[in-house]
Amino acid sequence: MFLILAGCIELTCAAGSSYYMQHINVAYTSEIGLPMDLLAASDEGKWLVGHGVAGQRHWHARREGAALIFRAGLAPDRLRERRKEYASPDDAARAFESEVYRKMRAGLVELGAGEHLGDVRLVCCAPHAFRSDVLAYSDRLGALAVAVQDAKTREAQIYAIDVASGRMRLLCAVPPRALLDRPLIYSMRFSPDGTRLAYTIDADPWQVCCYDLATGATTVLAYPNAANRVPLLRTLAWTVAGDLLCVSGDDLVFIRAADGTVIRRIAIPTGDEHYECCHACLSPDAATLALVMRGRRPTSGPPQICLAASETGQLIRTYQLDPADDSLVSALATPIEQAWFSPDQRQLLVSFEPHRGPYVLSLATGQLEPGAPFSAGGQVPRCADLGFSPDGAWLAVAGYRQVSLYAYPGRDVIYQSHYGAHLGAIMFSQDRRLLIYGGMSGEIVVRSTGLQG
Repeated sequence: MFLILAGCIELTCAAGSSYYMQHINVAYTSEIGLPMDLLAASDEGKWLVGHGVAGQRHWHARREGAALIFRAGLAPDRLRERRKEYASPDDAARAFESEVYRKMRAGLVELGAGEHLGDVRLVCCAPHAFRSDVLAYSDRLGALAVAVQDAKTREAQIYAIDVASGRMRLLCAVPPRALLDRPLIYSMRFSPDGTRLAYTIDADPWQVCCYDLATGATTVLAYPNAANRVPLLRTLAWTVAGDLLCVSGDDLVFIRAADGTVIRRIAIPTGDEHYECCHACLSPDAATLALVMRGRRPTSGPPQICLAASETGQLIRTYQLDPADDSLVSALATPIEQAWFSPDQRQLLVSFEPHRGPYVLSLATGQLEPGAPFSAGGQVPRCADLGFSPDGAWLAVAGYRQVSLYAYPGRDVIYQSHYGAHLGAIMFSQDRRLLIYGGMSGEIVVRSTGLQG
């Protein structure tokens, strides 16, 4: 069962399990406090979909006429109930889905075009313990993979969400690990052809798994020399051919996805007595590895970034980030958090603790570009994650409770959208038409960009 809501053109999805249904935010009716039109009810009658009176504004959907989901029994005197009888639960579910979906489809228009995002978005409600900063998206499937973890049992489940219909289906489950108080699923990535989903499990020892969507089989791949630590690469990386997985822990390891055979291993330098490697990222062509070197003590000196060849591990160049002007002194006083390659691989975008940036490092000159980083609409710039459109023309930055869009390499914000919690992941679809982001509120937003592929 899923819910698709109209009004502000929002699509809200909820899985049919009691686990999901118990955790959906039910504060909507008490927040609105005014009459609503009832659009539909779930098959068991516990969940309703209503449309707020025009002119009302809600903390979650700030446009007029917001569509809402709520539990039946909350402020029933404020609802106009519409009762229906169905021959079977399946008939009820189908009628429930089709009615709301039809209402949503009727309201879809070309809301965005050119350089601005449209107003169409999809919001997936999930349990409070859900980590929506662990996302994977497949253009071939038109689907998202999300990881959900039960706060009590610690069991993790991976679901696939069809972006077009909102349908949600369980792919696989990961049993809980003893004495583990952190999320099990650390990262996920679809293969280029969309037939497999690779994910890492934070366990002792770490595991890399590959799920086959056609057969439903899960293969546990070897993770050699896996210390009990967070991998340096934030996400898994597939090679273009889709035959190898690149995973990083103590070493950078290329693993054959079919059987887990280690094809090659590259030792990542851990630095000397002054520096240690705290983060790494691969270039778009997977040929170069950027290593963020953190000072072991305050007197170690300015932050450093090293470039190494991913094929051989040979050091290419070391950048010592000295301030180019006074505007960068405060940024360089704190360690670098993360780094990202630009699509043309001529620049690195870096953020400094805590989530400040992004700043631009020229790989030709080895200097940070002077002046302020990307504008944030009058707010302090924050960067938890960023994503480029495939053509490199657009940059989306996930910051503190907001998403900012830039016409790269321009620094002025073109569009901003607010989010209800800390953001952790952001990405474009390959045709640029979708911008996908999520954070710790338990919501995933899939927003139409209005851009043509």
